[in-house]
Amino acid sequence: AQMKGELRVTATGTVFGTPEYIAPEQARGAPLTHACDLYALGCVLFEMLTNELPFQGGTSELVLAHLRTPPPAPSSRGVDVSPELDALVLRLLSKQPDARHPSAYALASELSAMPEPVYNKLMNALKFLLLLKEFPLALDEFTDE
Repeated sequence: AQMKGELRVTATGTVFGTPEYIAPEQARGAPLTHACDLYALGCVLFEMLTNELPFQGGTSELVLAHLRTPPPAPSSRGVDVSPELDALVLRLLSKQPDARHPSAYALASELSAMPEPVYNKLMNALKFLLLLKEFPLALDEFTDE
């Protein structure tokens, strides 16, 4: 199965990934590391908090934005996000892999040290996403007019 917008590999050395979540170093064809996953997680967290992706456009525009455009803070999209959560997402969306968390454990540690209201907001958003994954038709109840 192929996802919408998914880049495919057809030859050795060809870059592949989902353009909406692709890390800059992945788009450049650099070796994949945990930092690519953390970048993609930053995109997912941004989307969870704002209901939109950090960058918009077609495949080429998305890849170029991930490579060159400074990431927006979630709060810049008109949602109520704490400065701590803004900073965490922006760190995950750093163009430089070394500026991201050194591991998922380090990210988890930072999350658990956040003030309780910030942590709870993030956990509630995660639980909602998991619920929608488990019961996707439940969303219809909220979107029917």
